[in-house]
Amino acid sequence: MRKTTVLRAAAAATAALLTMTACSSRRGQDDTDTAAGGACKGQQTTGITDRTITLGGIYPLSGPASAYGTISKGVAAYFRHVNDKGGIDGRKVRFIVRDDGYQPPKAVEEARRLVEQEKVFAVFQTLGTPSTAAVWDYLNQQKVPQPFVATGASVWGTDDKHPWTIGWQPNYVAEARVYAKYLKDTRPKAKVAVLYQNDDFGKDLLGGFEKAVAGSGVKVVAAESYEVTDPSVSAQMASLARSGADVLLDVTTPKFGSQALAADARNTRWNPLHIVNNVASSAAVLKPVGFKNVQGVVSATYFKDPADPQWANDPDVKTYKEALHAVYDPVSGRCSMARAGHPPPVVTSPDGQPAPHELPAGPPLGLGGLPFEARDVELAEGSLLCLYTNGLIGERHIDADTGLAKLCEALTRPADALERTCQAVVDSLVPAHPADDVALLIARTRMLPPDDVASWCLPPEPASAARARELTSAKLTEWGLEHLAFTTELIVSELVTNVYRYASGPATLRLIRERSLVCEVSDTSHTSPHLRRARTTDEGGRGLFLVAQMTERWGTRYTRDGKTVWTEQSLTGMFT
Repeated sequence: MRKTTVLRAAAAATAALLTMTACSSRRGQDDTDTAAGGACKGQQTTGITDRTITLGGIYPLSGPASAYGTISKGVAAYFRHVNDKGGIDGRKVRFIVRDDGYQPPKAVEEARRLVEQEKVFAVFQTLGTPSTAAVWDYLNQQKVPQPFVATGASVWGTDDKHPWTIGWQPNYVAEARVYAKYLKDTRPKAKVAVLYQNDDFGKDLLGGFEKAVAGSGVKVVAAESYEVTDPSVSAQMASLARSGADVLLDVTTPKFGSQALAADARNTRWNPLHIVNNVASSAAVLKPVGFKNVQGVVSATYFKDPADPQWANDPDVKTYKEALHAVYDPVSGRCSMARAGHPPPVVTSPDGQPAPHELPAGPPLGLGGLPFEARDVELAEGSLLCLYTNGLIGERHIDADTGLAKLCEALTRPADALERTCQAVVDSLVPAHPADDVALLIARTRMLPPDDVASWCLPPEPASAARARELTSAKLTEWGLEHLAFTTELIVSELVTNVYRYASGPATLRLIRERSLVCEVSDTSHTSPHLRRARTTDEGGRGLFLVAQMTERWGTRYTRDGKTVWTEQSLTGMFT
């Protein structure tokens, strides 16, 4: 439920599932439905076209369970990996993420938005028992697949009324049986105190544990619940410490799990065996408490933790950690690249001369060490940029240098079509049964016409927000994109305002018209803005949340001189 490596497996299974079920979903027969191709050609399948599969995901990017927000990034990264390898049955996955703040009513709102406005084929891996339970009636009524929900509640897959919802991870009752058996084997007379979340998640695991220890010498002597809106669990932990229990069963989500571990570490008069449920047992939960303070803590797991040394040489974990990052600016023609474990990229000039582009070698992701160093290079228009994994050039019967030379040879006479160039490289280097996964990405650079780019430098003062709105409105009118003016003005106003409030130096506003409308605001600060859901009593904090809601994608990239916050909007407009 918590790690990208697990989600990689789940997303891979979803890819297979979507290939099998794409033809079976025929929601609606209105003009917005799209005809699928291949084996499904001619059938009306919402969310699937000849080229794309649109999926939605609902995650707590803000609120008390925002630690889980990184899961959506892992899923999105894996779907990009799938797309880079050709997609699913030739179709690229479009993955739309929505934030529910770990609030069931908001989850319902976002589910309706994904189904009725975004026209998704499926809602993939809704996270959390409360949110999933809130939306599964609606999704099943609409016959929208809800594959591999990210919750271990025991109800998924047991109800004939919800055939479109599919569970995935080991359920909480099964996990509870593991803890019960462990105690019956090692502490047959254990007295157990339980801290649990007061919702379906916490009650499911607690109920499973009580049933599993029934009739044995293991007894639950105290139980304290908490609400996800509680600021802390200090009072509950103090009460449990007075129970006389010699075992603490910790059924919490990450924020409260870390608090419970810290309270246990501080209370030197009570030293129970601390069992932490799988949901709150990640390194991110343990680290703030101090690893020396959590020695002896017991938990159960079902995934390969990238931070665990025992998986250092595992092929899947190595693939997860390796990365080569490249950002190409089609306005200036400059490409910024850094690598983490991957071999160097190969750049083929427009006249067909390939050469490896050496970059400082960074360690695989997650291993720590020196910061990653990026290099900038100017790429002529029409150059080929080739990114690939070790599996392409590192077959057992050839060394990496020989493999790199063969790659350069295959790129010497690139075909006009990138697909044919990729196929030529694969035919030249990849055997019928490769020993390692192979990923290959080839891109051809091009420059944007000056008329498709507008840029302005704005001083760090309050009046700049109004000036940015005026400039944006005028340029969109010139481009014939007046229908995007309202939302884009709001976006640039928020981003420029953030510069004079929280950053330093002037702001650079840039608009790019291409297949989408890109808005960029750059400044000299390296501090990234954080998305959060403002409380009703907060005076601010809503701007970036609105930006995220009104754009298809947004993010931050860093440069030597500061950062750039960027957004992308569909040229057709989401709110027209």
